[in-house]
Amino acid sequence: MIVSLDKILFCSAIAIELGDLQDFVPHSKDLGVGNLEASIQLSRILQTNPNIQEIVFIGSAGTYDPSKLFFPSYAIGRNYYYREISVWKKESYAPDLLPQFIQTESSDFGVKIVKSNNNFAIADVNSPNSITLIDPQSLPIWVETPMIENMEAFGIARVCQIMKKKFTSVFAITNAVGRDGSQEWNKNHKSMAEELIQIIKRFI
Repeated sequence: MIVSLDKILFCSAIAIELGDLQDFVPHSKDLGVGNLEASIQLSRILQTNPNIQEIVFIGSAGTYDPSKLFFPSYAIGRNYYYREISVWKKESYAPDLLPQFIQTESSDFGVKIVKSNNNFAIADVNSPNSITLIDPQSLPIWVETPMIENMEAFGIARVCQIMKKKFTSVFAITNAVGRDGSQEWNKNHKSMAEELIQIIKRFI
């Protein structure tokens, strides 16, 4: 059963990624950049709006391997990692007590998108606290390797896990992760954010 729109929060890191969707839904908010800021803002919203049952995060991401997930394209997040690049390179260590992997229950709205639109890839997401500039091909191969990088998804997923909310993340894949990533993001982000909002509006 699809929940009503008044029980769904549509959110993003920055306002441009919500576009005019804010005119069509009861709950929408840009949460800020990075895991920490996004998780704090989302926690505040959920504490004052306990009837919200689902979170739909709309963002942009870079692909770690354009040969497997090309850009420009669109993707829906599946699993969520918090893996700093220094940890990935085995130059630092993350204590086992630090949450580093999350699986969330997909929102009904997200399931509807997956079932209705074959143009979305399904991708595991990594959310470090900074933008990666090195070539991802130089990183060690992990048994479970995320496909895309976004700075907010893990923090939001963690709040949803703790507060028992369904969660879906939807991304415009705007660039390849690496030295030229920011330049590619600047070139593609605005138009892809607008197109992604138009796609999402079809399901409202």
